[in-house]
Amino acid sequence: MQFCKTCFLCAKCNCQLDPNGYHLWEGAQICDICFAKTMSTKCTACDFPIEPGDRWLEALNVAWHTECFCCAVCQAELEGQPFYAKGKKPYCKKPACKRKAI
Repeated sequence: MQFCKTCFLCAKCNCQLDPNGYHLWEGAQICDICFAKTMSTKCTACDFPIEPGDRWLEALNVAWHTECFCCAVCQAELEGQPFYAKGKKPYCKKPACKRKAI
């Protein structure tokens, strides 16, 4: 399939695509920026992408930067610690935080 230069657009943001630098995603052509936004894993807490080299973990069926995986009450870091979960939020096992989780 051939397109004229002005018609060769990103299916997500409508920017003009470089014929040598685009991606096919679900049958459509998208630009590098939209591809990164669509395909990158984001931290549940901060909504920033998890970049190569970042320390991260998966808990409660979602991805977190390790420094973002904290108790919803006291903000204690929970990586490698036991925790409670309520409403997709982690809670540490300190008595005051535990009461909020239950």
